[in-house]
Amino acid sequence: MSGASTPPRRSIYDRIAHLKESPNPLVETDLNVLDGVGSTASFSVAETGELVVDEAAPLPLSVERSQPRGNLEASMARAYHLLLVPDEVTPDDVEALAVSVWNEAGWLAPGILQLQESVTLEGPWSLDEPTTATLGTPSDNEQVWLLRCPARRGAPPSSAVMGFDEWARAFPTGMPVGVEQKVLDVMRRIAHRLRGSVRVAGSGVIIRADADASVSLRVLADQWVGPEQLLDWLSPYIEDVALPNEDGPASVAPGMPYALLAPVTLASQILIGVRPETFVPRVLRWERWAKPPLIVYEVVWAAPEELASPSQQAPRSRRARLERNRAEQIAETVAAVIATSLPNCAVIDEDGFLLSLDEPPQVEEQPRP
Repeated sequence: MSGASTPPRRSIYDRIAHLKESPNPLVETDLNVLDGVGSTASFSVAETGELVVDEAAPLPLSVERSQPRGNLEASMARAYHLLLVPDEVTPDDVEALAVSVWNEAGWLAPGILQLQESVTLEGPWSLDEPTTATLGTPSDNEQVWLLRCPARRGAPPSSAVMGFDEWARAFPTGMPVGVEQKVLDVMRRIAHRLRGSVRVAGSGVIIRADADASVSLRVLADQWVGPEQLLDWLSPYIEDVALPNEDGPASVAPGMPYALLAPVTLASQILIGVRPETFVPRVLRWERWAKPPLIVYEVVWAAPEELASPSQQAPRSRRARLERNRAEQIAETVAAVIATSLPNCAVIDEDGFLLSLDEPPQVEEQPRP
């Protein structure tokens, strides 16, 4: 099979920053541009004509958005939910992912990132070795963000639910509800994207999703591409990609759903599904072209459960790792080819965040695992 090296990724911050700093000049204004002396307010004009002030506007460029806050003491760490990420993650990375979810997200002050009303992330902190050992945090998640969020708990989970739900095991006396539940769900998604984890206050349970299990991607666009054209785009990069339809590409009516298949090995394959979509993901709310109906190109890894989702007790085998890496390579190449061939589109990962893929890679011969 002819394959390709995984296309290089760029930080989501680059994409988000470009969108947020290029608003419609008729409806949104940043006061930092006008005063040049450190105003942190901006306003927008709603459809009703009402002036809306944004209290958590981006800080002026002359002010540090965040700065190291020293070591976090164990006693304080235990009292709050923690977002833990690798040391190379920047505050801009965290901000960009927060902005993807919340309109209100922005820096209140250096080191204090508002997510929504009464909810902030503070950091980045570091953990010394004794505190890391005390808290049981992953050694490769050296950077800590402290989550301040109103706690609200519901009924305790049943023993049956605790057997399969990691959040239930983290909250045995009462499950989070309302704002806390929603914010923690986003924290888990952010941690997944950044190869981090979430430490739950009280129980001390570490929630860490398997970042390597995420392969599937979506490309959303305002243009339907038929199977014949899509095969022409993908064939130079992906060998054996085909339409599983005996009647051939011409049998698919314009605008109708269809699917292509690309083998990974004999054990799994990549499914490329094309269909209309009326729901516009929140992360695309600044894209002017993103009006329903959109066309979604779903790139999904179809694999046996033992390859895609190994148990926590049994680590992923070498065969499974090779299969997964190959699947990720093909999925990202498919998404990159589609994204660079259409004028208006965006790539979104399994957690609902933007993924910026550069130009499709050069074709390289790679043996099957």
